[in-house]
Amino acid sequence: MSNSGGLSEIFIVILGVIIILLIIYMYIKEQEINKTFKVLANRSDTINRQLFTLSKNLQKELENRELEIKKELELLFKANMKIFDWDIPENDDRKSAKLIINVMQEAIDKLKQKIESGEFDNY
Repeated sequence: MSNSGGLSEIFIVILGVIIILLIIYMYIKEQEINKTFKVLANRSDTINRQLFTLSKNLQKELENRELEIKKELELLFKANMKIFDWDIPENDDRKSAKLIINVMQEAIDKLKQKIESGEFDNY
């Protein structure tokens, strides 16, 4: 019976060593996970800063282009009004203006749909 007592003590020691190794392994894994989370947090911060900068750059570009876009749209409208006047001598300018605006609005609505569908995502 003393032999089985020695085996139990060896088994307990081996079990203790296994538990200690498992604790060490879990600690190492926890450190790796913490390190990974720190890297991800840093990358997330970097991405957020880049998105903020991109957003600011887009806003600046829009501010720079806004007046030009509006002028170009008005020029397009006026050019079409002139074409209506040339083609139709007794033209009703108000009706023509409404028709032209409707066509322009339809075109803008179609562009909005294309934007929503992702057609310009990689333009």
